[in-house]
Amino acid sequence: MTSEGLIAATGDGQNKERNDIKAMEPHKVVDGSQDQKDMIPERLEKLMAELESFAFGEPDLAMVPWYAYDPALNKKSATKKLWAGIGMDGGSYNPSGNVIHDSSPQLASSFEDYSSSLTSFLPEIGAEENGRALNIGLNFGAQVAPRWIVQSGLVFIDRSTTNTSNVVQSNGNSLRAVNSLNELSSQEDLSVSNSTFEINNSYRFISVPVQAGYLLLDRKFDITLLGGVSNDLFLRKRVDGEAAGLQEYNVDSGIRRYNITGLIGTEFGYQLGESYIISLSPQIRQSINSLNTSGESLRPTFFELGFRFKYLLK
Repeated sequence: MTSEGLIAATGDGQNKERNDIKAMEPHKVVDGSQDQKDMIPERLEKLMAELESFAFGEPDLAMVPWYAYDPALNKKSATKKLWAGIGMDGGSYNPSGNVIHDSSPQLASSFEDYSSSLTSFLPEIGAEENGRALNIGLNFGAQVAPRWIVQSGLVFIDRSTTNTSNVVQSNGNSLRAVNSLNELSSQEDLSVSNSTFEINNSYRFISVPVQAGYLLLDRKFDITLLGGVSNDLFLRKRVDGEAAGLQEYNVDSGIRRYNITGLIGTEFGYQLGESYIISLSPQIRQSINSLNTSGESLRPTFFELGFRFKYLLK
């Protein structure tokens, strides 16, 4: 069957559609150039173009930095921090409270069995003079609030003083220097030298300090105000007379075993990298109770400058 016969068989509806297609044919160009004629499309072969679906790819998301002023950016993290480290302190030791042990008949009367030569040489024991203090130990602490810290540690303390005396004790084949009035009542075989000599006194303690601190400045460079107490456990006292023939010895009696010391100071710290802090800490230690169990009160004062090296655990 020819196309004409197919069109005739479809009726008026198909003829109308055919006429509409003819109406879409391009008009004849009379004056146009050859290029314009080439641009005129040919008769459409299809009533509708075939449409293809195209899936758009999801765009790659990237974080774009956003900058704004935030005071917290210049500060250390307000989260809790934990550190551990080592430290060393050194300074002057002032055994305040001691009074000069005057040479007097009352002091001479302590020698009940001594000979009449006391009329020529009276016993004389001088007060302990300012000395040095050296502390070394471990320390640890934590930041418990944005501006508050607590810290403690375990510290070995060595304190030394000097004084003078002309009293010696006979101990078998050796002589010992007597450096305190507290020892006279319990000593035997005491004698008086015709000249005074110097005595070195060494005190040793194990200390557990407990301090709270307020951060005045908390940046790469920080300033902390510190206050607290130190629990000092007495280990021994060493007495060494510098005169020839005098023997060193330990003193265990007359000194309180447990002592409390008040602490107040400031710490200036500088953070190195992400994990280390170095700091300097001037500090004052003041004994609250007397070191002596009897006799005159001995409440020493310490002026120290400490160095700390800390490692930040988190």
